Amino acid sequence: MKEITIIIPTYNRPEMLERALLSIKTQNKEIIEVVVCDDGSSNNNIKKNIEITKKLKKELGIEIKYLKNQRIKGVSGARNFAIENSNGKWLFFLDDDDEFTENYIDYVINYLKQNGNIDLLWSNVIISRFQNNKVIRVKKYFTPSSEEELYKDFISIGLGYGVVIKKEIFIECGLFNEAMRVAEDTDLFFRMIRHKKNIVNLPFFGVILHEHLFEKLSKTYDYHAKNHIFKKLFRQNFTSIRNNNILYIAFSSWIVSVYKQAGMKREAIFFCFEFLFRKIYSKQVFSQFLREISNLIGDYKLVSQN
Repeated sequence: MKEITIIIPTYNRPEMLERALLSIKTQNKEIIEVVVCDDGSSNNNIKKNIEITKKLKKELGIEIKYLKNQRIKGVSGARNFAIENSNGKWLFFLDDDDEFTENYIDYVINYLKQNGNIDLLWSNVIISRFQNNKVIRVKKYFTPSSEEELYKDFISIGLGYGVVIKKEIFIECGLFNEAMRVAEDTDLFFRMIRHKKNIVNLPFFGVILHEHLFEKLSKTYDYHAKNHIFKKLFRQNFTSIRNNNILYIAFSSWIVSVYKQAGMKREAIFFCFEFLFRKIYSKQVFSQFLREISNLIGDYKLVSQN
């Protein structure tokens, strides 16, 4: 049995997959396996992926499994299939268009050896984007000073933030929800909070996140808003967040911003009243409600003046 499994879902991006695999540099090759799960790439790209994984298995000296979904299931289905076919005690998650920073894997392995009672950890990240005809890299880091702030930060991230999860946690909390097209990681994270899992943010920049296809990101926000994804998560997990004002306010404000970005200001206003009345006696929540409503009314005035 391996100590570490690195899980990489992929779909029609062989060049990016190769870059992701090349970032797996470690001094602990004997305890690591990589599971790549292809979620329905074209025959040509499947052929390329197989060639890449065979070549890098030899070059990196790491065991690499290449799996194919029998039908397209989406990223959650690909991850679940990889989890079910993994042997590691700890599962590292890496998207095929991102890459680990140098020494991250060894840093985590050493950290886990020195610190017990951990169920999940995540890292700071470097965001890489192409802007004004050049590549710009911005460091994003977290400095939670309390459990409330830790949970607030945790819910704001995705699996791309160098997330590492103890495999046995999936037995208790369940796998990724394959019915969800988006926010499947947020759904899992809320389940982990409900089960009171021990979550740690590492003071290390573990992943380079490559931002691309802004249009696609915009459509994702529209999908979130029009299908009320985050509002449903808010309602489903209300008992988990109601006693954490920092998380409650941050997640509620995020939902309002998603509606605003999608041009759904009416829904944003309705949700403002919902998050107020669910905690009407909280001064912090009431203050946030006034700020959100004031901003939304201000937006309406600007629109009417134009």
